[in-house]
Amino acid sequence: MILACSDSLFLTLLVVTQIFGLASVICARLCEGSRFQSLFYSMFFIAYILVGAGAMSSVSRGENGWLCCVVTLTIMSVGAVLDSTRAPLEKSFRHF
Repeated sequence: MILACSDSLFLTLLVVTQIFGLASVICARLCEGSRFQSLFYSMFFIAYILVGAGAMSSVSRGENGWLCCVVTLTIMSVGAVLDSTRAPLEKSFRHF
């Protein structure tokens, strides 16, 4: 289990998980509308769970790496809901 590993291995796993998380949100946003969209969305959700588990594991171990995981989760959350359409802003507010 991840809680029983050494500190250097745990830190390495945290860094790899965060890089995977950031890469997954970038890939998911860049591949919108392509045939790989569902694959990258699945990869994003798996990475989101892994980064969250890394943050909880880091907190339970008393490590200071939990803050980096929380920042990565925040970036992933914003990246997931960020509107990347090219529509002009006035079309978005037309119904108001």
